Amino acid sequence: MNHDILKRLGLDHLDVASTDFLDALNRMQRRERESLRKSEPLNDPEFGVVDFDFLSGFERPPQP
Repeated sequence: MNHDILKRLGLDHLDVASTDFLDALNRMQRRERESLRKSEPLNDPEFGVVDFDFLSGFERPPQP
């Protein structure tokens, strides 16, 4: 992992081979997942409404 990335994450003081490093990464990921679950979805007009009807034109490939 790039040292600049570690520094931005505040993990540059940890040895990347240590379990402390992996524990810190896992903890950060868990917090972010929980944060995403709790946050309201963004209805940004830039992205518009996704119309999934276009998928109905595709056929599923035959199964062996």
